[in-house]
Amino acid sequence: MPEGMRWVGLDVHARETACAIFDGASGEVEGRRFCGRPHELLEWLEGLERPFRAVYEAGPTGYGLARRAAERDVDVRVCAPGHIARKPGDRVKTDKRDALRLARLLAAGDLTLVTVPPVE
Repeated sequence: MPEGMRWVGLDVHARETACAIFDGASGEVEGRRFCGRPHELLEWLEGLERPFRAVYEAGPTGYGLARRAAERDVDVRVCAPGHIARKPGDRVKTDKRDALRLARLLAAGDLTLVTVPPVE
């Protein structure tokens, strides 16, 4: 884990996104919720203290957020949701918990990241 790195988990939906920031140095966790389309949170991501790395699960919202982030030099990755290990008894699912889990798994290097395909 790089020194001073902040890890951002994004639980992205069409009209709302839950965000969790995990500070690798202090262990502090910060949560936030955004209403609006996924690309609208790019301005907030650009304002975050660097270095940070963000991740969201591939899904119906597509790769637009990752593509737009790359154009703005913001490090946003996409992970494969089917490759995320789940505990057998872990049935409570909320957007906030999912975002935090993504941030922690990214920090630990336990996510399978996917390549964002070109628009063509």
